[in-house]
Order: sequence, then structure tokens, then C-alpha cells
Amino acid sequence: MQAIVRIFRNLRNSIAIPKSTFKGEDHLGNKYYERIADEKRKWKGYRFVKPYDGQSKANSELEIPTEWNAWLRNSRDNPPTIKEIERNYLLMMRTRQRALEVDTREEAEKLSSEANNEIATNLDSSKLSQKRPHPDFEDMEMKSGSARNFDYKDREKPIDRTVS
Repeated sequence: MQAIVRIFRNLRNSIAIPKSTFKGEDHLGNKYYERIADEKRKWKGYRFVKPYDGQSKANSELEIPTEWNAWLRNSRDNPPTIKEIERNYLLMMRTRQRALEVDTREEAEKLSSEANNEIATNLDSSKLSQKRPHPDFEDMEMKSGSARNFDYKDREKPIDRTVS
């Protein structure tokens, strides 16, 4: 008898559709729902989104606001409000504007520093055009593989290796 009751209960649970509650809608037209867990029927609770009519399901993931995405992934308990979404959008736009201002300021500073470097390089190039003699060290070879003739009297003197 218990086996028959269990079979009918499982059949009823498999046919029954769990009720989902509407939680909200975003500015794109996506609707968000939540199904509550039912321990008696062993149903897990979950959250899902129904995209608006003109949008495919694969593309809708790209167009879900961040706040709703956090709610769908159970990172937050309560669904976001319209005021919260608008406030976060304004913060995002202000941050983008400030980043644009910083980029333009850095670009201007970079251009001015490059101009200053060119002026400094032109001043230093006059000094570079003056030829200085290459240092010649007594203990080194004149040509590769050829020995240098040393004067033994000079060898006792310390070698001066400073470049002038």
C-alpha cells in the first residue's frame, strides 16, 4: 500500500509546476522571478530571468544590469530597487567622465614632456658632436691577437684608468 502511495506522490510532484513569484523588472524589459524551495516535494529554490520578447536568451545575459545579476547569483538577498540602479548608473557615468578627464590630462602632460625632452636633447647634442679621444689603456691590446710591447720601466707606474 505504501508503495502505491509513494508512486502517486512522485507522479503528482513530477507533474506539478512549482509556483514562481515575480520579483521585478529592469529598464530593458527583463522580468525576474524566484521559485521558493519546497522541502516536502524536494524542490530546490532558484532565481531566473525571462528576457523581453525581442531578445534571445543567450543575448539576455549580456544585457542584465549588475544589480540584478548579483541577485540572480544569490550574492544579495533582496532584489534591487529602481533608485539603487539609477544611483549606481550615475556613479558609473561620473567615474567614466573622471577617467576621461585624467586620460586627457595625462596625454597633455606627455606631449609637453616630450617637447621639453626634444629641447634638452637638442642642447645636449651640441656637446655630443665634440669628439673626445678614445681612452687607451697600456695593458690592453692594440689589435685583436697582437701583443703589445711594454716598456718594463713604465710597468712599475700605476696605470691611470680614469676617462677624461
